[in-house]
Amino acid sequence: MKNLIFLSSMNNAHQRGGGYLRIYAIKKIYQKLGLNVVELFQDNFTRKITVRSILDSFYYGLRTAIMFRPIHQEIPNGDIYHLDNLRQFSWIKASALKHKFIIYNAHNLEFENYFGRRRGIFANRFTRFEVKQMEKASLIFVCSNREKEIVVKLNKNLENKIFVLPNLVEKNNYYHKTEKNVIAFIGSLSYFPNIQAIEYLCGDFINKIPDHVKDKCKFVIAGRGPLDGQAIKVQQAGFKFFSDLSDEKIRELYASTKILLVPLESGSGTRLKIIEAIFSGAKVISTPLGAEGIESQVITISNISDFHKAFLDCLEERHDNNRVHIDEFSKKYDIEEWFKDNELQLSSRINQF
Repeated sequence: MKNLIFLSSMNNAHQRGGGYLRIYAIKKIYQKLGLNVVELFQDNFTRKITVRSILDSFYYGLRTAIMFRPIHQEIPNGDIYHLDNLRQFSWIKASALKHKFIIYNAHNLEFENYFGRRRGIFANRFTRFEVKQMEKASLIFVCSNREKEIVVKLNKNLENKIFVLPNLVEKNNYYHKTEKNVIAFIGSLSYFPNIQAIEYLCGDFINKIPDHVKDKCKFVIAGRGPLDGQAIKVQQAGFKFFSDLSDEKIRELYASTKILLVPLESGSGTRLKIIEAIFSGAKVISTPLGAEGIESQVITISNISDFHKAFLDCLEERHDNNRVHIDEFSKKYDIEEWFKDNELQLSSRINQF
């Protein structure tokens, strides 16, 4: 049995959130493939600041500084290394990068996270850096064909290294409540694209919702890592505010959700919140960017300018998603069903080592 050293992007074994769900799914897939997974968390390592890391942060932009800090410790020896964050390329010895099988899990494209869709000196430099780091990997997981197309356009030599492994969950962990009256936004509360979305929901959106709808529904904003003053602002706008809920409470919230709101106008990656909501029997309204990478006809797409109208229309519609569409969605985003269809292809990519 091959040993796989899994360098997690989670701080510890108790941390939760969207990143956790992707990590959980990938670990489960590795185990199904017969690999012995040894997981190491961020808290297992201490990072250091060097002259080189300072210079790199100035060159690529101060906001990216964390990407260039090496660690004091040595990574244990393994047959395969899983890197869960771009910064972890600097944690592995150069000799290991050359002679070991390196899997890089791209939760998203970091240059989009740091710089959005804007171009400029720092954005262009960091984009080239990210692609250069990817060249060191033997296999690259991306969330969707969208990310694959972007990376290949930047470097055609990476095409054969990229494997589309979508965000996956265990659909049987989710359930529906018969009576649903929650209108929810769920996500990491300190993540900049979500901060923008919350500002919109607490302002332009809620101000255009009729009072009788506000009385009938329970409007909720929930997530982890709230900012100072965020709870008061959200509550003053008329939303219930919940932070750092347990897994059980999050699933209960999804089960009560009638409509999930995803008014995102920036960010990258595939939104696990949409997948969780659909498996919980909720309707989903998203901006085109918010639903990027998710192929499904069960999502209502709306531009931000018409988002409140799409919500009011959706509120009146019967929830009658075609069973065929839901079954197709399960094949794409449930761990067990996805693995059945993709086991041989993924196994052959990893076993080439």
